[in-house]
Amino acid sequence: MYLMSKGLWGAIAGDETTSEAKEQQAHAAIVLNLSDSQLMHVIDSATAREAWGRLARFHHSHDMANRLWLKEKFASFKYAASSMSGHVMELEDLVMKMKRANCGPSEEDVCAVLLRSLPASFESLVQAFRMSVASFSFSDLVSKLIAEEVRQNEAARVEDATALYAGKRKGKQYPKKQQVRRAKGPSGTCYNCGKVGHYARDCRSGRGPREQQHDQSNVAFHASEGFASDSWVMDSGASAHMCKDRDAFEEYEEVHHARSISSAKSNVKLNVIGHGTVKLRVWTGHAWIDARLENTLHVQDLSKNLFSLTAAAARGMTVEITRNECVVKRGGTPVATGRKQGFLLYLNADYGTECHMAEDDTELWHRRLGHVSYGTLNATVKDGRIKGATMKTNVACDVCATSKQVRKSFKTSEEDAETRESSRSDVVVCSDVLGPITPASKSGFSYAVTFILMKSRYVTVYPLRKKSDVASAFERFYQDVKTTSGTKIKVLRSDNGGEYRNETMNSFCKAKFIKQEFTVPYNPEQNGMAERMNRTLVEMTRCMLKESGLDKSYWCEALMTAADIRNILPNASNKNSSPHEMVFKKVPRIDHMRVFGAQCYAHVAKEKRKKLDDSGVRCFFLGYEKDQKAYRLLNADDGSIVISRSVTFAEHSVTKASKSRDTQVFDVIEEDESVEASLTDDEDIPAPVTEEELRTPPLRAQNSSHHGPSV
Repeated sequence: MYLMSKGLWGAIAGDETTSEAKEQQAHAAIVLNLSDSQLMHVIDSATAREAWGRLARFHHSHDMANRLWLKEKFASFKYAASSMSGHVMELEDLVMKMKRANCGPSEEDVCAVLLRSLPASFESLVQAFRMSVASFSFSDLVSKLIAEEVRQNEAARVEDATALYAGKRKGKQYPKKQQVRRAKGPSGTCYNCGKVGHYARDCRSGRGPREQQHDQSNVAFHASEGFASDSWVMDSGASAHMCKDRDAFEEYEEVHHARSISSAKSNVKLNVIGHGTVKLRVWTGHAWIDARLENTLHVQDLSKNLFSLTAAAARGMTVEITRNECVVKRGGTPVATGRKQGFLLYLNADYGTECHMAEDDTELWHRRLGHVSYGTLNATVKDGRIKGATMKTNVACDVCATSKQVRKSFKTSEEDAETRESSRSDVVVCSDVLGPITPASKSGFSYAVTFILMKSRYVTVYPLRKKSDVASAFERFYQDVKTTSGTKIKVLRSDNGGEYRNETMNSFCKAKFIKQEFTVPYNPEQNGMAERMNRTLVEMTRCMLKESGLDKSYWCEALMTAADIRNILPNASNKNSSPHEMVFKKVPRIDHMRVFGAQCYAHVAKEKRKKLDDSGVRCFFLGYEKDQKAYRLLNADDGSIVISRSVTFAEHSVTKASKSRDTQVFDVIEEDESVEASLTDDEDIPAPVTEEELRTPPLRAQNSSHHGPSV
């Protein structure tokens, strides 16, 4: 359905008129929406049609044994879920598997199995359907069952959070008769002790063996393809709203005592790690309005966020469920709507990818963007790339104050300004070497060379083990610029260092008809743009390392992250567009940015863990992986590098990656530390995009990362 809605189905159907662009879009849509376990089947597919065919062949089994097993499971289908929606979802999934195996049952058979599988509390409704002379469809039956479930939950609602049935409480508490009305078990069986002849509310056996040492509740937990994982399912079985994304919470408080929920999938227990308020934009049927979901539970392992219809009803709202939609009303006025997909209802909410943020998160974005100046941050807010932030000036930041302190620079003369302006073209590249930097990086690098396209200010940095590697780095830079942007470099401007004045560099420049321009000895001001860039780069790197508490040897990762940040933000010389936009003709996304060194949790693929091992590992954020839509992380346990796209961040609390922090993060030995750049202090120049292992091209399109609903 998603590919059809985007006009991409032709790539799957084999339509010869499908353009190459749509073929690539369809291929990307399939691959990027697969889980890690499914990705292995299509990772080397060349086309969308091939990827689709592989998935179809993997999931469609037509052998006799499979059909017999499906029929047996269908014939013995029983109610084992925590909510009616979860139960229906399991039945729907089973029916779909049978249809794919060419043994699909009729709608009448599905209705019969659903009625037979219901618990005793639905007996009166089951008898009404069986005695009815009027025909009814499966959708009619499901709608009635969900409505009946909502009615039963309202009648049996208790103080503790419940989902489908009452949550287990602490201690030997006996509910008052007027508070709880429990359904009668089979043949008058007590739900508490299992004996016949009395109800659970009158049971004298206390809580017995069912008593738990911590709070528990249950929720219908189900995954459904066709909607993004950040969508919200309207669930009648969950009495509390539940969200899996920590960043979606506007207000948040961690849970300090053990609490769990039970899913409809084999009674899997999921941990509740916090609660708070989530802000969404929802569609009422006539307009978009802001909605606050209070007392929302943070359940990290959910595959979908859950919008509780029971919680909405508890706040005085009414829920109307029809064949294809759901309407939530307050006093007769619609306040939210949902639409049906399969047998699930999805909340009509704003799942856009624009970067919204609360007013008090301006400082958070200052940290995410490598402690960039508030002038640059305000320009980003003003052009609409960050929604909801306030424009601030002169905000005191201790990290910036101690890591960016410099002498006041001289004013730029008119002659220097004219010379600089006339040379602003991407055919002119200025370069400088940074270092030696102590200590060496984890990969053994002690230097970094920078190359700046003077018109766009797009900066590329290569880490080096020794200065003599500058020539080979420039050769790679030249080829990549020519391939990526079509720009042919004509001038290379640098100082008189031996790394630029050598036979290898001279031979390459002559072969490519590149003119080398050198500064006058002891006058680095003539290469002011490169000098100023190095200063900006060092300041951002120093700030990020200081705040994160990471070891000094991670300067290379901080350097790369700082360069990525500056290339996607506007600057004083190009106020209306970023360097990335000028080079690649595309506005970069920033909603995937995170605070360097922030504590996070990366998902561990099931192929790399045992059944009872943790599915996540605690890490620290090191930057953005090159040429992949993934994050680069540091494993907090063993210090290894982790590459993952399934990551949960904890940015709101500053977590130090090491026990000690050095005020002087690292030392840079310059030939002349008294050099002042030819640019003024208040002029923002973007820092370079860097490469860590000299394995990837220096110029690359900024990876966009799809995020969930902005709140």
